[in-house]
Amino acid sequence: RALAEREFRLRYQPIVDVATLAVVGVEALIAWETPERGLMRPAEFIPVAEQCGLIGELGAWTLATACREIQLLRRELELDIDVAVNISPLQLRQANFHETVAQCLEAADLPAASLTIEVTEGILVDGGEKTVETFRRVRQMGVGVSIDDFGTGYSGLGYLTRLPISKLKIDKSFVDDLAMPGHDRAVAAAIIALGHQLHLQVVAEGVESKAQFEFLRGEGCDAVQGYLFCQPVGLEALREILLGGKGFADAA
Repeated sequence: RALAEREFRLRYQPIVDVATLAVVGVEALIAWETPERGLMRPAEFIPVAEQCGLIGELGAWTLATACREIQLLRRELELDIDVAVNISPLQLRQANFHETVAQCLEAADLPAASLTIEVTEGILVDGGEKTVETFRRVRQMGVGVSIDDFGTGYSGLGYLTRLPISKLKIDKSFVDDLAMPGHDRAVAAAIIALGHQLHLQVVAEGVESKAQFEFLRGEGCDAVQGYLFCQPVGLEALREILLGGKGFADAA
């Protein structure tokens, strides 16, 4: 019913370049505005969509809407920003997933290089060769592939050399305690160094304090996102942020 009655909405969290503090991209996050319960977050309804077989339809809507809305902003504001979209493991395993991506790009007229699909590290444990082939097809189009929540899975590091990945995303659990000396600092620094050795862009999520940001900047992290800069916002609020054009120098 929610799909038919268009109750789903996308919100966007800016991704900020560490060196320039300019917005270089956004992560698209789906929310469900229910008449009964108000705003529901993905963790509350995505598992249900997977269980009842609707994740393919919901995921395709999310991908198509994100491509269309961000390309409209790119044209209107004459800005070169990217959009990252989270992909469910079940959606990724669909035989025609790469075709869905191609159709969404074509319909929106969004350059492939301006789209990144984000997948959790856990996908790499169970995906096998089919996942590798899907990644290859997507990367051949020019679309980026980002490993989300990096460092929280148990897949080992071998896959980093096998898969055509373009980005690593440091999980918020490692970012939370960066303001204090400890193991999380070592892990975050190691992920940044590893990513750069493999010629990958490294993004940190969940940045909420200047101390966290300063540590990440000192270690050479490429980009960040989090409440220090901006919470997820609707399309109109995102337009106002991008119209400002001043980045987030005040926040950092």
